[in-house]
Amino acid sequence: MNLTKVSNPFLLALVLLVVCGAATAIMATTAVMTKEPIEKASAAKLVEGLKSVLPAVDNDPSKDFFEVKMKKDDGQEEKTIRFYVGRRNGAVVGYAAESSAKGYGGDVTGLVGFKPDGTADVVIIQSHNETPGIGTIIVERTRKRTISDLFRGAKPEEGLPPNQYLDSYKGRKAGSAKWDKDEVDFRTGATISSVAVRDLVWDAASALERHLNQGGK
Repeated sequence: MNLTKVSNPFLLALVLLVVCGAATAIMATTAVMTKEPIEKASAAKLVEGLKSVLPAVDNDPSKDFFEVKMKKDDGQEEKTIRFYVGRRNGAVVGYAAESSAKGYGGDVTGLVGFKPDGTADVVIIQSHNETPGIGTIIVERTRKRTISDLFRGAKPEEGLPPNQYLDSYKGRKAGSAKWDKDEVDFRTGATISSVAVRDLVWDAASALERHLNQGGK
């Protein structure tokens, strides 16, 4: 059918309705079919992340969690941070916070592992859209292997690859003011990414401190 020669507006409307309906049905079907795989992939990523930031545990931290609501100065709710609890023999051995902050390319989301007393231990970034070669230096943990390593057959090192910016938060606790560049590492040229990491760790540390001070476990 050549729509350019159709003069009946009702017929045109009917054709458009059928096309839109078919497109909507296809999109809905696709959403339903991909929902479960996406959820499973997200859950698996979380479990792997928790293993990276928590010590050895005998519970399932992904199902053992609590939430702390952060509020602005005016009392309005700002964000909710979820904490996953790692236990061994029933005792708390660590917490892992899921936190985020605004970066250069959008939200930077990470997991922050804490010791039972609220001291930050391990930081990993789970998702981001930071600039390759600039912001990614702040948020990604990558282990470099040289040609010499390959020829020598050196085995890859175990554990998380180091990152001086993420590792600078190890041993930090929340205080009366946010940590500045004299306390944690900021990179020149990637200030926004550096601030995003600082803010997401600070928010998590502050929320956990509040929880512990209120008698939470």
